[in-house]
Amino acid sequence: MILRLGKPIRADRLLLAISVFIWIGLVVTRSEIQEDAYITFRVVKNFVDGGGLRWNLYERVQTYTNPLWMMLHIPFAFFTDDPFIVTIFLGTICSAFSVWFLLHSSDSSPLCKTLFIMLPLCGLRAVIFYSNSGLENSLNYLFTAIFSYTLAIKPAHKTLCRDCTLIIALASVNRLDMSLLLAPPFLLMLLLKKIPFSFSQAVEGSIPLAAWLEFATFYYGSPLPNSYFAKLPASSQPLYLWWSGLRCLDLYFRNDPVGFGVLMLPIPIAVRSLWRYLESQSRLDSACFSIAIGSFIYCVYIISIGGDYLMGRFWTVPTFAAMACLALSLQGTWKELRKLIYALAGYTACILSAAYALFVLSNDRLQQLAHGHYPEYGLIWSWVPFNDTEKNVLLDSYWHLHLETNHNMILFKNIKAGYADTSPIIWDAIGLSGYFGNPNTIRIDPVGIGDAFLARLPATSIAIGHMGRDIPKGYVHAVRTGSTDEMDPDLAKYYKALRLIISGPLFSVERLKTLGRFQLGYYDRYLNAYLAGQNRAPPPTSPVGERTGHDPAK
Repeated sequence: MILRLGKPIRADRLLLAISVFIWIGLVVTRSEIQEDAYITFRVVKNFVDGGGLRWNLYERVQTYTNPLWMMLHIPFAFFTDDPFIVTIFLGTICSAFSVWFLLHSSDSSPLCKTLFIMLPLCGLRAVIFYSNSGLENSLNYLFTAIFSYTLAIKPAHKTLCRDCTLIIALASVNRLDMSLLLAPPFLLMLLLKKIPFSFSQAVEGSIPLAAWLEFATFYYGSPLPNSYFAKLPASSQPLYLWWSGLRCLDLYFRNDPVGFGVLMLPIPIAVRSLWRYLESQSRLDSACFSIAIGSFIYCVYIISIGGDYLMGRFWTVPTFAAMACLALSLQGTWKELRKLIYALAGYTACILSAAYALFVLSNDRLQQLAHGHYPEYGLIWSWVPFNDTEKNVLLDSYWHLHLETNHNMILFKNIKAGYADTSPIIWDAIGLSGYFGNPNTIRIDPVGIGDAFLARLPATSIAIGHMGRDIPKGYVHAVRTGSTDEMDPDLAKYYKALRLIISGPLFSVERLKTLGRFQLGYYDRYLNAYLAGQNRAPPPTSPVGERTGHDPAK
């Protein structure tokens, strides 16, 4: 016993508390804001400044994929123009509560929780890094932990169906593909009759998601984020995507072997839970099995879309779901869990050995077919002063943003010099340049993530996460002047309809009619006619980053 203020504190509980603080300390000290986070930050800043939920002020395009995460930043943005502090605060809070729900999902001893929940968590390199990357991952962890706790541990009551549906809806608003992780376990629990189904409760719980999709369709012209259209062309090459996805898994193993080992845990846990469920029909075992199935489905989804150029980003969520499965399986005393722990340890050792033989020792063809970037570590803190007058990007010794490429060096040299120039600029790295640059500057994104029109054109170069487009003749002129005289006639009709939807008055009758026709595919015939005519122009002659006072495609 340890005595403190006259109250006995068990050593194992103190050790658990220390491990939690170590986890939070790792999350905070490994903070590094990623390029993509500044896309969301620019939308937040434009909204606070009165420009609406826009990235380019002249049009409404959903460039971000994390609406709920973005909304959480908005209240703070009214009081501070430093998104770094805000996003670190939010990420730390979400990460801390995620661990709280994980620990309360297990009724094992504090020592078991320390050794088999907190210790693996502290070794999850990617999970820790992306907790405070400025992206939505930490909020996804929280929804995953709350969902697993609600599905398996929370006492059954009449509103359980609504609670689960509400969590799924909020998680899907945060990121749409979270539904692939959480919805299958919920549906499986309904099928097994472990959750009483209520249609009215399901409808009530789905209100946040339905409301967001309706708003996005009305405001942006599509219920899906623009990145969906920007990355859709890759679906025409499924073999490439699957190979790239496997390469993504390979890099996850190479850079985060502990995370890879945890990611594989739902397989034996699902087998054990299914076996126990067939014997006892318990809600806990059925929930553990269901969450393992959801994690597997999400992993297949990641591989099928080719992963991402930030290799650890997508794997962190199913890895955290695997930790939720592990926490749910840790029920009982050490004697009751001893065989399970030994079995999982042996299984993990076998999996890591097999992965090493497959990915490292073998002749790896995946290396030739796909590539990616994995975040590096070594610096503790990241800080950027935000000065709206100077727009001066100060890169001090604590800011680690991978500036090893000439592309990024050119970016930072030109941001301040071109701040007063609002002419259209062609630039494919839209995060940092978009946030620190002039908000009134029109940025044409050849990758399509920030450009609704280019996103709907076929890609001429396919790389996971970034698929380049040729700039059609007359497009820059149309953006600058509003005139489509220099564009192909069929493409001009398609562009005018889309431009009216994303730039016209929100409540105009003509816009609403055009929006309805656009959703029904009425204008697709013009785009198809343009593509059939092979009228696409060659890539722009001006280099990326050069300001375009003229149309580079002319």
